[in-house]
This record gives sequence, C-alpha cells and structure tokens, in this order.
Amino acid sequence: MISGKNMICTLCHQEIHEYHPELHQLVIDETHTAHVCSDCITKFFKWQQKLYAKLFPTTAMKKMFGQDIPQDKKEYHKKRIS
Repeated sequence: MISGKNMICTLCHQEIHEYHPELHQLVIDETHTAHVCSDCITKFFKWQQKLYAKLFPTTAMKKMFGQDIPQDKKEYHKKRIS
C-alpha cells in the first residue's frame, strides 16, 4: 500500500482502498498507466466471462450465465455448427 496517496480509479473515479500497485495498476506501455479498483476489476472479469461464454458456448458456461440449453444434444450441436 502506498501511504500518503489517495489513488483514484481511472474507470469509476472512486478512491481505491488498500491500493497496491501490483494489483491495481495496469501498465499499458511506457507512458500510459491506469489505476483500477477491485470492484471495476471484478466487473471487467465478469464482462469477459460473458463474452467468452458467447464465443465458446460450452454447456458449463451457458449454465453459469443462464442461457438456454436444448435437452436434445444432437439438436444443440446442429445449432452450433450452422
């Protein structure tokens, strides 16, 4: 934790509590960095999981995100292929 500094999340503009550079600092390149709070990190991960569930529709991911899964697996695979 960096003492004496109030780090602000680049995304939501809230103060980052218990700031730690290894966890909360995203280094984009030599001149660009972003400070991201734990809540925004969690939201980003959930957003990415939903995208991956759509791109790679496995049964487990569909169950996790409440998408319909046909009872007939042959029908399910036909829809995936077409």
